[in-house]
Amino acid sequence: MEMTVTQEGDRRLVLACSGRMGWDERDELPQRISGMLSQAERPQVLMDFEAVDFVNSAGIGALFHLSQLLQKRNGTLILAQVPPSLANLFATVGLDRRIRITDTLDDARAALDALE
Repeated sequence: MEMTVTQEGDRRLVLACSGRMGWDERDELPQRISGMLSQAERPQVLMDFEAVDFVNSAGIGALFHLSQLLQKRNGTLILAQVPPSLANLFATVGLDRRIRITDTLDDARAALDALE
């Protein structure tokens, strides 16, 4: 999976993701993000899934793991613009009950702003 990372403020990362999310992200994603936000209090991560076309079980595991890491630091993970096929998959495995999913990036930013 390709990711373009933009930092907004001192504790928010926006990840524009594209391609396939799988085995490579299983360990790399949580480590990479926690390293980028190592000094942030209540870190916030917004992942834009608009251009993601495939997620396997390892990718789902990476998202669960990242969510757990952020929650331990009183942080938040939000997924935005998830394609319908992936939204159905996430609902089937219960990911949508653990991680908030929004329709737009603006909705995700508003949700994160409300937490401040």
